[in-house]
Amino acid sequence: MLIDGRRRTATGTAAPPGPVTDPSREPAFHDHLARVDSLLRSVLDETASSWQGFDDPINDDPVNGDPINDDPINGDPIEGGPTHTTLADLPGLLADVLFSGGKRLRPIVGLLGFQAAGGRPGTAEEHDLIKVSAALELLHGFALVQDDVMDASDSRRGRPTVHVVLAERHRDHAVAGSAARFGESLAVLVGDLAHAQADHLICDCPAEIRRRWQRMIMELIKGQVADLVGAAVAERDPRRAMRVAQLKSGGYTIKRPLELGAVAAGTDHSTLAVLEEYGHHVGSAFALRDDILGVWGDPKITGKPAGDDLIASKPTMIIALASRRLSPAGRRLLDRAGVNGLTAGEVSALQDEIAACGVRHEVEAMITRHIDRAVTALDPLITGTGATAAAAHRLVRLAGQVAWRDR
Repeated sequence: MLIDGRRRTATGTAAPPGPVTDPSREPAFHDHLARVDSLLRSVLDETASSWQGFDDPINDDPVNGDPINDDPINGDPIEGGPTHTTLADLPGLLADVLFSGGKRLRPIVGLLGFQAAGGRPGTAEEHDLIKVSAALELLHGFALVQDDVMDASDSRRGRPTVHVVLAERHRDHAVAGSAARFGESLAVLVGDLAHAQADHLICDCPAEIRRRWQRMIMELIKGQVADLVGAAVAERDPRRAMRVAQLKSGGYTIKRPLELGAVAAGTDHSTLAVLEEYGHHVGSAFALRDDILGVWGDPKITGKPAGDDLIASKPTMIIALASRRLSPAGRRLLDRAGVNGLTAGEVSALQDEIAACGVRHEVEAMITRHIDRAVTALDPLITGTGATAAAAHRLVRLAGQVAWRDR
């Protein structure tokens, strides 16, 4: 079996790929993503229009029918000072999040699920897929913005995070209250706006899509809760770390978008079972790669500070395994990270010791095993014919791209 152009190794495991091709360059994917982006821009335009409607300068008093925004002394319109728009243009901030350079991975995965299940272009089912894909991007925006608030992250994709941008606006206008609190509070509302618009897109989709959508959101929230609680209580159980990663990251990135695409196509039970197995393993590999990037990722690639997960003492698989192997001094550093933080030198020392005790190698091996199982699960589709087999081969390539996306 080929994994992005390379065969399995002699031991039967999937070999890491070389440089990968951006799937969005393929015509079918390019057209799909263009339609998704078009729908997203339409949603954002409608959101901005509705948002501005609430700021109509002439609002009648609901009791007396008189204007309620005039100066109560002179009867003149109130002017001057910062406006709601300059301080808190939530639709504009949401647009920045959605079009700040993301890879559109979830819509790509959804399209592959649709193709593998026999979905055809130009159908009502494809229209549902476009809505699901746009909703997935809005949900991803919700997750990113609120995750950055929870993690107190200053940057995302190499740019200031939403709550940082809003705090700076607060300072620039010298208004009352805490700038940091203002930024965090309004960023949460940017996320809420994204979530609301995502749900609005899904609300008239078929019932099975709505059911799986709701399940995915519950998993995402449950995973985020487990992540926060795990950090608070210094959770170090590898099994729980894997489950958190699957819920918080792998599920809504790979497994559920794949299933939603297949369901939109009207999949049969056997095909859905294959895709669920594949999605579980590739989602797990995606989450484990996230763990590696959270410790050793290049900030130029990740858009996040080096060693971010160490600084926050996240309950990841790497930290769970490392806590059992580090020297006493290393464990003390790890335990202190979530309370007082670490200096750059301490982060570097901890990175080196975790790698030296074999944790990175072990997690890399886990990723390889998950990808091998994912590819094996696709055998019933790969041996078929036509569009389904072609989609299965694309899923094989996707597995390599997801698992080794830092190479």
